[in-house]
Amino acid sequence: MRSRNKLAYSLVITLMSVMFTISAVHAGPREQAKRMHDRLVGVPPSSAVLDSMTTKIQNGDTVGAAYEAMENPAFYNTTLKDFSTPWTNREGSVYSDLNDFSATVIGMIRDEVPFTEVLSAT
Repeated sequence: MRSRNKLAYSLVITLMSVMFTISAVHAGPREQAKRMHDRLVGVPPSSAVLDSMTTKIQNGDTVGAAYEAMENPAFYNTTLKDFSTPWTNREGSVYSDLNDFSATVIGMIRDEVPFTEVLSAT
C-alpha cells in the first residue's frame, strides 16, 4: 500500500513539475528553481538550496528539486496548514488556528499515508 501511495505522490509532484516547466519555458533554471520554491513553500530559498535546486533542474530532475523545496519547515507550517485549515471551519478561512484535523492531514502527508484514508483511517 505504501508503494502505491508513494507512486501517486510522485505522480502529483511530477505533474506539478511538468506544468511548472511548461509555464516557465522562457525562464532559466535558476529562475525556475526560485519560482518553484516560492510557490511550494511560500518563502524565498536560501542560496545553498537555490543552487542545489538549480543544479537538479539543469539535470532534468524537477521532481528532486520539488522534494528539496518541500524539506523547508515552512512547507508544513504554512503551505499544508493553509491547504487543510479551510476544511475545518464554517467560513472556510485559512486564518483559523491549527486544530486536530489540520494536524492530522499535515502528518498524513508527511508520513505518506494514502490521502484516501483522511476521513476513514482507524
